[in-house]
Amino acid sequence: MTFQLWHFLIPYGLFALLFCTFAIIDVVHMVKFGTFGMVNYVALVIFLAGTAFIVWSTAQLLAPVDWSTVVGSIGSETFDRTGSFSL
Repeated sequence: MTFQLWHFLIPYGLFALLFCTFAIIDVVHMVKFGTFGMVNYVALVIFLAGTAFIVWSTAQLLAPVDWSTVVGSIGSETFDRTGSFSL
């Protein structure tokens, strides 16, 4: 069975969508219901800066990857007729 690397982007995208949803809810609740003092402001800035850093570093790491590369080849063709395992 073979597949292309872009298939790994589907669960990653779903996770990113879920994270963004919870991050928006978190920021809205922090602004709407939090006592907007210096501690709340610093926590919000640290949270948003950390999120921006993670998104930036992930983009930098994933940009040079050729997502059309075919990977995998483990299946019935992996075993030869003698029963030994060969990659």
